[in-house]
Amino acid sequence: MCQQLNVVRDISVSGCMPVCMCKCQCGTCTLREATIVASVLAKNSVPLLHSAAAIIKIAEMDYNGANSIFLRTLLDKKYALPYQAVDAVVYHFLR
Repeated sequence: MCQQLNVVRDISVSGCMPVCMCKCQCGTCTLREATIVASVLAKNSVPLLHSAAAIIKIAEMDYNGANSIFLRTLLDKKYALPYQAVDAVVYHFLR
């Protein structure tokens, strides 16, 4: 199991968010796992700031199919994101 899990638990109170962040950081997430976790994430409510923090962290990571699925799922929630999160997403797609 990834060593980053304890750090990620501090970012989010959602049960699904620590799993997706740990899997993204370790790079061990398959597309099938990402799709399953993302579907649970899409159906549950995630606080705005926790979602923004996750978007920033995922956008700063290297490109990965699983990262893109999580990023798309969080962006599909259509929150009014802080400028930092919007900037991180823009720079992610400019790379």
